[in-house]
Amino acid sequence: MPGKNFFSAIAMLAGTIVGAGIFALPYTAAKSGLVATIFYLIFLTAVVVLIHLLYGEVVFRTNGQHRLVGYANIYLGKWGKRLSTISVMAGSYAALLVYLILGGKFLFIIFSNAFGGTEFVYTFVLFLVSAIFIALGFGMVSRLELALSVVLLLAIFIFLFKGSFLIDPSNFSLMVNWQEIFLPYGVILFAFGGVSIIPEMVKILKGEELKLKRAIICGTLIPAVIYFFFIIVVLGVSGAQTSEAAIVGLEPFLGRGVTILGAVIGFLAIITSYIAYGVNFKRTFQYDYNLSRFASFFLAVCAPFVLFSAGLDNFIRIISFTGAVMSGIDGILIILMYRVADRGGKGDRKPEYDIITSKWLEYLLIAIFIAGIVYTILNP
Repeated sequence: MPGKNFFSAIAMLAGTIVGAGIFALPYTAAKSGLVATIFYLIFLTAVVVLIHLLYGEVVFRTNGQHRLVGYANIYLGKWGKRLSTISVMAGSYAALLVYLILGGKFLFIIFSNAFGGTEFVYTFVLFLVSAIFIALGFGMVSRLELALSVVLLLAIFIFLFKGSFLIDPSNFSLMVNWQEIFLPYGVILFAFGGVSIIPEMVKILKGEELKLKRAIICGTLIPAVIYFFFIIVVLGVSGAQTSEAAIVGLEPFLGRGVTILGAVIGFLAIITSYIAYGVNFKRTFQYDYNLSRFASFFLAVCAPFVLFSAGLDNFIRIISFTGAVMSGIDGILIILMYRVADRGGKGDRKPEYDIITSKWLEYLLIAIFIAGIVYTILNP
């Protein structure tokens, strides 16, 4: 019988995944075509579920507390640690930067009429509040994330319900824009970013490890379903005029009240993922690089705000590049770690579940990730 810890683990993964990326999805559908975006969503959902399960098995097979960098060092050696370090650092900074950009926009929408101020001011407020929670540690964050995830899902349901009455079927086109056919790939991979939280799920399910597999599947599929309906509603309402951040451009169609509700949804999604990412990033410095708590906190929390202040604020470009390149690298590393730990018999212990895959499927996924990385780098 599923208990509190099982649902907490699901909420933790789903709450981490549903973040800034959701607000770029309708824009990608408007640019590349609804059919192409839904195809990518279905295909990449299956890919991400498998990657998450493989990573969970790697965690189970390994003694001690580690993050992706630590596991890469154990199973792939120095080159794996170096590559994963680059991926984790760049990916985490990019994710935190995107959360700051959108979080500031949403707070501006919610409070600017009453209190005034600029987007930069609200971004700074978001930075300060999040920094406090990150400093408090994950015990409090996990409880916060569970509560906010429930509120977030309720808010999304209300938003989708209200928006569904304003859908214009003429906004849906079955045409595919071949010039933008690859746009959804990186954006959707970014929107599914949540693999870093799986070691924390293992902690929560201590004594109930057999439930991790189901928790990972549920925690990944729930965001996929939310993404599908969010794309349909936003695109159905605003059509070709869909903005890059979705909610920001809906006011002419939905009015001020519903737009504020959407901004609240946005902020809840941002704050949960921002805190979870920040805590994981801080612990990467602590556990895998043996830095002090203060140094880890400074590097994990303050650097993204410095990048934002320096003018790095192109939302779609950051998301697309990060998803295709950094998530692609992570996917490759996880597959290779799984092969060494499972097929190579290098794990420390027998895992609570064992994923059976074909080596040809593994090769195909690695080839897809490499192709996405190369294409994105050559066509930034």
